[in-house]
Amino acid sequence: MGNPKQKWTSEEEEALRAGVAKHGAGKWKNIQRDPEFNHLLFARSNIDLKDKWRNLSVASGQGARDKSKTPKAKINPADTPATPLLTAQTSTPLFHHPKMHQQM
Repeated sequence: MGNPKQKWTSEEEEALRAGVAKHGAGKWKNIQRDPEFNHLLFARSNIDLKDKWRNLSVASGQGARDKSKTPKAKINPADTPATPLLTAQTSTPLFHHPKMHQQM
């Protein structure tokens, strides 16, 4: 299943950081093809770059896994009405149901 993992060198990590600073996160192919970084990152796939960037970002507290961003608002059941709110009725029915128009 693929090649064995190769430990990232500090030079590769620095090239990745510089590549993201120059091209932006997500531009992995552009970073790989850039002559400034290619000689250091030629053995890495674009997926390797993406995964390493995610891990570097999480380790530095900037990543998507940082839970301190914006907490989700919790809904308090006491703030919601016990019965559903009624909406205004229109004079034209939205659908036709045969049993609704039968005489009782």
